[in-house]
Amino acid sequence: MKTLKAVFEEKVRYMGGVILSPGRLNNHMVILPGGHIGFVYFDFDSLADKQKREVREEIKSLRRLGCAACAISEEDQIDQSLCYVLSRAYKDPDWYMYKQQQEQKGVNVL
Repeated sequence: MKTLKAVFEEKVRYMGGVILSPGRLNNHMVILPGGHIGFVYFDFDSLADKQKREVREEIKSLRRLGCAACAISEEDQIDQSLCYVLSRAYKDPDWYMYKQQQEQKGVNVL
């Protein structure tokens, strides 16, 4: 069985993109055709609480800088994360409103 990261890498390569080595908190920079760049954190649910807080803070910091950043823990989140990077939704204020509304409903959106 393939790991989450292996499946993610396969999809990125299929799309013509590349993944760069892990960063400080095991994030990976994803570069997709058209200059779409994002940071993805793998296996978020398996992290300890302190590490989860650090990842959340780093994601917030990256988003404040205008970068796409998200954490995934399941294969069904791979396509969502890649669409997120491609859409540039992270630069759209409506995205944050939508995300907040979904989280209030108990739906985890990137």
